[in-house]
Amino acid sequence: MRNCFGDRAYVRYMSKLRAAEEACSAKPYEPTAFQPKYQPYRPGYYHNGFQYFNREKVHDLSMKMRMSVANGTCVLLEMGYIDESYNIQTQYMIDEIKDVGRIDKELLLDLVNGIKDCSAFASCMPYDNMQYPMTAGTMRYLNFNVCRENANLFACMKKDVRSRRYEFEAIGPGASSDRLTDDDKIFSLLWAEATATKSFKKF
Repeated sequence: MRNCFGDRAYVRYMSKLRAAEEACSAKPYEPTAFQPKYQPYRPGYYHNGFQYFNREKVHDLSMKMRMSVANGTCVLLEMGYIDESYNIQTQYMIDEIKDVGRIDKELLLDLVNGIKDCSAFASCMPYDNMQYPMTAGTMRYLNFNVCRENANLFACMKKDVRSRRYEFEAIGPGASSDRLTDDDKIFSLLWAEATATKSFKKF
């Protein structure tokens, strides 16, 4: 992130993250009731006469997990990335990137498109029908975050390719490649080379 966005953006983000974590650590934990839409499998506490877990241990593990999720949710709320209903604040994230300054237009466009695409992807999943002990809002943001991390990586790789574009020959085979920019062609070649090299290592 630092090499891609620059020191100013990196320091700004880390300062905001630390402030959110400090604010959340000062807040008391307030457990909320959550009932999944299905009856989860309840494992036995005994196996061959040996007691692996008792109710107290299971309760402690459950509370630790709830506290971890609650802390992560609090940080996201403090940073403005979600609202109280777990809705992803897409426009806020876009405005945050635009406010960074000193970022080239092509990288900015790729980052913004990544946020929009990942938000659309995360919103189309049928979370209400999934049998998973987690709220739909939490699952939606987790999917969005994984997608956005990959989109950011892709955008930063394209930025690096652009800075070295004159080291490559970007003439494509036939008119079908004319729809692509030189950066897209170069990136496709590098991606294909990396994939082929990885595949050959298996043999």
